[in-house]
Amino acid sequence: SELTISCGYISGNLRTETGADIFVEGTILTGNRSIIEIMPGARLTVTGKILNGERGQIIVRKGAELIVDGGTLTKSPCAEFWSGVTVYGSENSVQQTDFVLGNTTSPNGIVRLENEAEISFARTGILNSRWERGGGYIACDNAVFRNNNRSLAFMKYNHEDQSFFHNTSFLNDLTYSVTNWSCHGVEYNNCQFNGFRVSGILSDDGNVDVHNSCHFLTDSEDGFAGIELCYSYHLDFTSRIGSRFRSANSFSGTTYGVLGLNVDNIDRIYIQNNIFCVPKPVELEGGAWSQVNHNITNGAHQAITYSSSQGVPF
Repeated sequence: SELTISCGYISGNLRTETGADIFVEGTILTGNRSIIEIMPGARLTVTGKILNGERGQIIVRKGAELIVDGGTLTKSPCAEFWSGVTVYGSENSVQQTDFVLGNTTSPNGIVRLENEAEISFARTGILNSRWERGGGYIACDNAVFRNNNRSLAFMKYNHEDQSFFHNTSFLNDLTYSVTNWSCHGVEYNNCQFNGFRVSGILSDDGNVDVHNSCHFLTDSEDGFAGIELCYSYHLDFTSRIGSRFRSANSFSGTTYGVLGLNVDNIDRIYIQNNIFCVPKPVELEGGAWSQVNHNITNGAHQAITYSSSQGVPF
């Protein structure tokens, strides 16, 4: 059943039941700790605004879909932060990327952000996922994450994650813009990481694909790295930072451009076609097969620091 909400105040919780197709076109204000829960087989589309109370949250269950189409998810005027969106998945199941209204059997929820959609002032903009680890599917094109404590958090997922972020800005995150724990394959294409306090992307036992004019910039005194890659066990996956066949990424304002720790535990790492304006452009600790070439450095005494690494330097 289809329902359009133009405006309203929710003091408690709101649940969209299976088969419901809800549209928010105006402004909804929620109370402190209020939960908007999208159940399996239901869809919530936001073209207006949802102003969430302190610690309020939106939960996207397996088989559910949240679409933010030019809309805004943010805090209410009296709140400091709301909790953010949690999208559920299954750690060991292959993602389904298409939603079917009324279908309750999908192993994952879906979140879509498009047409200048915005998530702001959240403790974690989108958490993927939680108790059952990762596997939620996020498709993001032309969106903004702004003034969050952290914009994205990916949890452990045992298949290649098909989530992607195209033409998306991550602005003024209080810690990291993205954390990626044991998740592989998420793509960042033409994204802006500006104003993060620590690092743009922290990937712990996971891999990422960052290419085509992704820019990492901060003026924070604590700015540590554009991208951190840390590995504690062997992985048969590849991280790619930049591509020779796409526009260059850029890094400025941090101590490190790309920092890799224990990279001997990763199958391969490619760092190609990046512009580094940082004191330490690339540092790789470990003995991985790496290909670091076709990069440009400005103002650095040494372009790459690595130990026991095989491959081609700049």
